[in-house]
Amino acid sequence: MFCAEPLLVGLRPGHRLASRDTIALSELGHEVLGTAPQALFPAWALAQRQALDTAGIAPPAIELADTDLAAIRWADQPDIEWILLIPSLAAARAQTVIRPVAPRQLVPFTLQWNPSRAHTMAVARLVHCALAADLPPGWHTQPDHLHHTGSDEDPDDSRPEPARRLGRGA
Repeated sequence: MFCAEPLLVGLRPGHRLASRDTIALSELGHEVLGTAPQALFPAWALAQRQALDTAGIAPPAIELADTDLAAIRWADQPDIEWILLIPSLAAARAQTVIRPVAPRQLVPFTLQWNPSRAHTMAVARLVHCALAADLPPGWHTQPDHLHHTGSDEDPDDSRPEPARRLGRGA
């Protein structure tokens, strides 16, 4: 794991929780969640399941009709009441109110490679670049990032839930 983004909730503008600054996933536990197709986006589907497990909920779910990871047209499915997002997938949307999850949960990003199969200098430079890069605003370094300090990088937010490794680690 080398970086992570905070988990967000997407709601319809008229949703009962849309006016809140943050949203506890437990408050959505009985409402229908729109999920990305697991066969197309296994890591994102796993990250969503882990977030729901961390919150201790198992909401009813409907698979999103579009094969778009950002779920741009989720609101076209009237039976879906909410979605999970991360900032890099949360483009400007007229039909979606986007709020951070409380308590904060981080969705980790993992760089995977097999050093025995890719041991060229070009691969080594790529991996070093990824692990040493300055992250965009709102992203958080994780233990495998070369600039990770182990401290909470955003003192205005509550302490994050630790990000969990998805699949095999780097």
